[in-house]
Amino acid sequence: MTEPRKRSLGDRLFTWLLGVVFAVMVVELVLLTRQNRDLKAAVSSLHQQLSSMRSAISLKEGEVVEPLELPTLTGERVRLAYDDPDRDTILLVFSPDCPACEENLDGWRRLSAAHDPAREALVYVSTAEPEKTREFARDHALPDPVLLSDAEALTRYKVQEIPATIVVGPGGVVKRVWVGVLSEEALELFRSDRS
Repeated sequence: MTEPRKRSLGDRLFTWLLGVVFAVMVVELVLLTRQNRDLKAAVSSLHQQLSSMRSAISLKEGEVVEPLELPTLTGERVRLAYDDPDRDTILLVFSPDCPACEENLDGWRRLSAAHDPAREALVYVSTAEPEKTREFARDHALPDPVLLSDAEALTRYKVQEIPATIVVGPGGVVKRVWVGVLSEEALELFRSDRS
């Protein structure tokens, strides 16, 4: 029978160091897990606060908006005054760089087909620079007028997200606000408003 080999001091030291490193890694893992949980809770809390702030500063039905004067793609200025007592204005706010806006074009076209020009004016409003907007309008055959918005107008109308569909009635009273891609429900609601 062979006698078990005695471990050298170096082997024992190496085994001890390996044990210490393993213990430190376990402690680090526990601390990182706690930190991750705390960060997720903090992010969730911030997200809820941001959502409530957005809803507090978003345009709401019943609010009154001031008239706007914005340039078209040709440079002429158009005034949206909302002073016709028998006509609503439907603002279709988009950006050429926004995939959801492109997806929303089908809903806007259906909305456009259902609207009565005597009762509603449809106005596309771009948040982008003229060249990108001109190309987008041409590629997607957007009807005139296509207006170019600025930061001041977006702030005054509390546009936080795009695409946005805003129905403004006589006197600037906001009748409807849809943010994001128009759902079937939103289109149906629009149609029922017109009946």
